[in-house]
Amino acid sequence: MSLTIELERIAEKTGADAVLPAEAHPGDRVYLCAFEGGAGRTWLAFDEDAEPIADRRRLRDAVSILALCELAEETAAGGDLDDLRSQLAALR
Repeated sequence: MSLTIELERIAEKTGADAVLPAEAHPGDRVYLCAFEGGAGRTWLAFDEDAEPIADRRRLRDAVSILALCELAEETAAGGDLDDLRSQLAALR
C-alpha cells in the first residue's frame, strides 16, 4: 500500500486534520495526527491500526524524527532568501 493511501486511511479512521508519518525503527511506522478544535491544535500518535500509542519511547523516537525533518526542511534553502543570497555572494 502506498504512503499516500496509508495517510488517507489513518486520517479517515482517526478524524485527523493532518497526518505526519515517521518510521524511527524499520517497519514501525507511527502517524502523528493533528486535530483542530476550539482550544487550538492538539496532537495524538497512532500505530498502523489507528490505535493510540502509549509507549513513551516509541512516541519520543517518532517525534524526534519528525522534528529533525521539520528543521531540515526549514534550513534547506528556505527561510530568508536575502540572507541566503548574501551568503552565496560572500562564498564567490
